[in-house]
Amino acid sequence: MLLELRIKNLATIDEMEVTFGAGLNVITGETGAGKSIIIGALSLLLGERASANLIRNGAENLIVEGLFDITGIPSLHSKLREAGCGSDAELIIRRIVSRSGKNRIYIGGGAMLLTELAEITENLVAICSQHEHQVLLHPENHIDILDNFAGTMEERHRYASLFSELAKQRGEYNKMVLANEQSRQKEDFLRYQLEEIDKAKLVIGEDEALAAERMVLANTQKLAEHARRALTLLYLENGSVTEKLKTALADVKAIEKIDSRLEIAAKGLEDLFYQVEDIAASVRNYESSLVFSPERLTEVEERLELIKQLKRKHAGELVDIIAKREELAAEIEKIASLDEKIAMLDKQVMALEKEALALATLLSQKRKTAALELKAAIELEIASLKLAGAVFEVVFKEVNLDITGSDEVEFFLSTNMGEKPKPLSSIASGGELSRIVLALRSALAKADMVASIVFDEVDSGIGGVVASLVGEKIAKMAESRQVICITHLPQIACFANRHFAVSKEIRDGQTKTNIRELSKEESTEEVARMLSGKEMTTLTREHAREMLETAKRF
Repeated sequence: MLLELRIKNLATIDEMEVTFGAGLNVITGETGAGKSIIIGALSLLLGERASANLIRNGAENLIVEGLFDITGIPSLHSKLREAGCGSDAELIIRRIVSRSGKNRIYIGGGAMLLTELAEITENLVAICSQHEHQVLLHPENHIDILDNFAGTMEERHRYASLFSELAKQRGEYNKMVLANEQSRQKEDFLRYQLEEIDKAKLVIGEDEALAAERMVLANTQKLAEHARRALTLLYLENGSVTEKLKTALADVKAIEKIDSRLEIAAKGLEDLFYQVEDIAASVRNYESSLVFSPERLTEVEERLELIKQLKRKHAGELVDIIAKREELAAEIEKIASLDEKIAMLDKQVMALEKEALALATLLSQKRKTAALELKAAIELEIASLKLAGAVFEVVFKEVNLDITGSDEVEFFLSTNMGEKPKPLSSIASGGELSRIVLALRSALAKADMVASIVFDEVDSGIGGVVASLVGEKIAKMAESRQVICITHLPQIACFANRHFAVSKEIRDGQTKTNIRELSKEESTEEVARMLSGKEMTTLTREHAREMLETAKRF
């Protein structure tokens, strides 16, 4: 229950503080006085998005603060404990909207996000406004109304979570099937590339070795000529290097025997002789190994050309091509495993579909049972509002599973005896629609756990006896919970437990909206004003007192 509402710098409100009570709190005033601004302030406390345009001219921020009695809302206590806000009998919600964009929300002293505020205040206050008329006219909202009445919202949320998972898995399945189709189309090409690389039997570094071999094969004759000449000089011809070294070695040894002053060591010269002999032997062996083979040269050149083509095709060196081979093999294996994954995912999707269908079917059964109860409740409420003989129907259409289940729901109504019910959206009369909204809210009030209900000028298009019946209906509703009602009808205002009047004045060049609670005498005057308009007579005042006395007896 809303105990106090404090507003600062909101639209035409400078500073305002209102203390509400249990039962019916009525707010009246001239058109344009600013009554609905108060409801706008309350909407901000319930999580409605705010704009800097709401801030009063000349001010930098607006502040709205509400004090609520939450003793009878156990679900709210649970939410507050989960949010770490504590759980006292009273709750303070404070919201600050700044021109700089630094907006703040405080619940029980702790800072909160806007989404958290809307969730926490879900069952705190229900605002029924002219906007709700439009909500009721749109068939897509009817299933929400029915689920609220049926108390199936928790099951619906559970189903919606399951359906979201099903949609996600379906998306993955379709994505995988598409990927499989695309992969199958390129699998042959991947296998061709893999077989081509495998057939080549590449070895890292072989291109360099083959290039060196080709160089040798192409120059065999020239290499043989060089080897023969070197061998001849070193060993074969008369006066070769080895022959001369042998002669020089004999002469040095002869000198050493006679004169030790020769610094050349015979041992060193002897080592040199043997080294040259070894070199000559190596050159001879090399010359012998040189065999010109046109066939081998052709083979090497063809192999090098193959490697060159593979390098060009795969844009890399041998090491890159071999790595590419592993990638191709992995991709082909991945394609091969897609069928198994698709089959597994298909089973998961089918299991989720079965579970979702079962839950949707159960949800539909509960909705259809509740629809009969809602029909009875609405028709009873409508009949009491001078629409006797009206028929209210909840029409079901079975559809494919979607986020709300397997039902499409639309409200139909016939307000005249013998007429076939038509879609609610086709109702032209504002008075009829107002009564339907009130009847629906009255029926829902018995089912939901909301602590306070706010009616913001939902009495459009009604008057006379119907207005009195609406007043009685709202007063009856206020017996079990707090009701705050903005109205232009004296037939409703006379039922107030607390009566507030909103007025507007121009002070210091600025328009300011004020509100004050009326005394019994002031309330009589206000009801008389609402009855007569500008000029009040003794008769209208008597009429007002009579209305108030009648309402009091009710």
